[in-house]
Amino acid sequence: MIVDPAASRGKAVAVVLNEEEPSGAANWQYGDAPLAPGIYRLALRLRLHRPEKDFNPSRTTCRLTLGSGSDKLQQFYVDWCQLDGAPSRYTEITREFHLTRASRLKLTLTWILTKMTVEERRGYLRRVGKAPAVPDQTLTLDGEDEDDLDIVLEEAALPLKQLQEAAFLMDTWSITPLSTTLAVERVWPEKVHVRPGEKNPVTVTVRNFSNRKQVATLQLFCRTGLADSAKVGEVALRLAPAKSVEQSFNWTAGPREFGHEMRAVLLQKGRPIHSAGEFFSVSKNIWQVAIQGSGFLTWYGREKHLPGHVEQNRRDYINVEAAFSWQPSGWTDLTPA
Repeated sequence: MIVDPAASRGKAVAVVLNEEEPSGAANWQYGDAPLAPGIYRLALRLRLHRPEKDFNPSRTTCRLTLGSGSDKLQQFYVDWCQLDGAPSRYTEITREFHLTRASRLKLTLTWILTKMTVEERRGYLRRVGKAPAVPDQTLTLDGEDEDDLDIVLEEAALPLKQLQEAAFLMDTWSITPLSTTLAVERVWPEKVHVRPGEKNPVTVTVRNFSNRKQVATLQLFCRTGLADSAKVGEVALRLAPAKSVEQSFNWTAGPREFGHEMRAVLLQKGRPIHSAGEFFSVSKNIWQVAIQGSGFLTWYGREKHLPGHVEQNRRDYINVEAAFSWQPSGWTDLTPA
């Protein structure tokens, strides 16, 4: 625990990036009672503490996982360049997730430090022994038991200036219910990129989290440019208790190019109760909007790995993949110099 005036409550949790232990994890349990089925938003405030001027932040890999038991509800990497570079500013990170059954949640921050260069190692050795020892503490932060947390913070917190090692600082994290009745679970265009005039049907999944029948209206809009929006379609839905339905909409790309969003809006009694969207691109020339990856089967793996690889590319919005061979190849038809 660290006393940090920049933190919202004046204190934060420091996950120290220890050179002697180049990997580790910190866990936070959320409350004592399980959360009901529904759509929720995770929000947390994080920053990278860098007291050493010669510390290379690109050596750090940070992964955040929100889970329940063996289920991973959200898992994503946080690159150092995503965080605010100012020394006293936290970056708020938000993600949405859904629960189909009552669940107790745990947030895990996993970090890895890659090896130092020779110059970085020399600088580290010059600093060894000069930094005060940070007490080794194992603490469970309960998102609901704030009184007990305040007591722990008062007893254990150290001034930030005494922390001479690099660290991720966790300010606060919260989970907010967006809907525990009806929600748009997913909006899924068939393709991540299409050409003008090409069809790109969209499937919208709506889930009823309650134990009662529900009636709602589903609208789908296509958003382009800065503020343009065109209605794609509208349907009436009847949902059985604790069930989901999929609704398909036909859509064909017009002449407008670059980024598009399909935004689904769910209404009850004429009032919006939840919405969600997904993105894709439109262009005659793929290189106008290329989001490029590399690898493919040449060194990624074999044919059995292809489905999972394509799925990961889709999640990352990769619409172009470059592959080449270091030797003559009948698969890529490339011959090296």
